[in-house]
Order: sequence, then C-alpha cells, then structure tokens
Amino acid sequence: MECKGDMAVCNALGSNVFDILLCLGFTFFLQSCIQKGASIKVEHGPGFLSLLGGLFLLQAIFNGILAWSNHMLQRWHGYTLIALYFFFLCYFFFDYEYIVPNIEG
Repeated sequence: MECKGDMAVCNALGSNVFDILLCLGFTFFLQSCIQKGASIKVEHGPGFLSLLGGLFLLQAIFNGILAWSNHMLQRWHGYTLIALYFFFLCYFFFDYEYIVPNIEG
C-alpha cells in the first residue's frame, strides 16, 4: 500500500479552505447584496468562545503532534485525532443547552 498522507492532508486543508473562503464568503456576499450593501452582524451565544477556544486547542495539539514526530504521519496520529473528535462531540452534545440555549419567544 502506498503512503498517501500528503494527499490526505492536502485534501483536508483544501476542502476547509474552500468551505471557509468560498462557501461562507459567497453566502455573506449574497446576503449583503440582498440587504443592499448593509453589514451583516454575526451573532453568537455564550458558548461561542468556548468552542473557539477548543478549536485553537485542538489545532495546537495537532501541530504539536506533527512537530514532535518530525512531520511524519503515523497510525497513532489517526487514532489520536479520532479520539479528540469524539471528545469534542461529547462536549458539544452534553453541553448543548449551554452552547445553544433554548430560546422561547
């Protein structure tokens, strides 16, 4: 089996860059056009900073793992990232009421 770790990393990074820059950018552009050039306020709840902090922490862990292993992808990297993703999902679902409060109007 050939090692195609570079392709996997490039695919993941490329799809995220595409999603953030094109998909979000285009939808914000369309919304701004609909609102005749008005600014768009991006609202966030009380858990926003918690999720943002978690994102930066996970990125730092990933960068640390890669730096520690001399930028060589190994099987345990995959297991570690899957475990971190599982913990993120558990945090999100168990703390869902705090992150996305029930708004009754």
